[in-house]
Formats: sequence, C-alpha cells, structure tokens
Amino acid sequence: MNRRQATFALAALAIAPQAAADAVPAVSARARALYARAIVVDANLAPPLQDTLPLPKAALDMTRGAGVTVMKTTLGGFNERFEDTVGEIALVQRTIDVHPDVFLQVRGGGDIDRAKREGRTGVIFSFE
Repeated sequence: MNRRQATFALAALAIAPQAAADAVPAVSARARALYARAIVVDANLAPPLQDTLPLPKAALDMTRGAGVTVMKTTLGGFNERFEDTVGEIALVQRTIDVHPDVFLQVRGGGDIDRAKREGRTGVIFSFE
C-alpha cells in the first residue's frame, strides 16, 4: 500500500467505518496511533474548490478524515495569466475564510504545528 492509498484508507475508516472495513486492508492500532501523532504533508494537493460556498459536508468530512496535516497547493501554473492566478488565490483564500474550523493558511512553521494541534488542515500557497 502506498502513501496515498493509506491516507484514503484512513479517511474511509473515519467517514464510513463499516464500509471501509470491507474495502481496505486492516490497519493496526499501533499504525493508527503513529499516524495520529505524525505531521503529514502532501506536497501535491489542493483543498476541494468550487465557486459556490460553503463546501458540501461530504467534502469537508473527506478533508477532515484524510489525515493530512498540511497540503501544499500550486497556484497559477508557469503559463497562467496574472489575473487568473489572482483569481485562483482569491478562491482558495475564500474557501479558507468560509471554513476556518477546517482550513488554516500556513504562513510560517508555527502554523503547521497549530494546524496539527487544532485538528485543521494547513494550506501552503505555492507558485511556479
């Protein structure tokens, strides 16, 4: 099982334990405890985004249950127009602002610890 499969397996267990138990390999209590203490960084992920906010409960539950402490999301590809990049930044920022109980914008190292401590998902803005 790779990292992404393990993350989704743990998320599935958190969201729908019985259905997940049939669909994923067993995860030991020791592995669960280690994962619960770990700071998990996904450097190629974005929060669920849509123009209409708030996000659906299912998207928020999936984010909470994924077990990711911090995600680095790339905004504005290397060929993006400036205006499109600014719009993308605004959309991610609005999503964080509307769901402060789920997301936290990471601006420094202390924010990563804060996200873990508070059970939120940190979002690092990244640019190419």
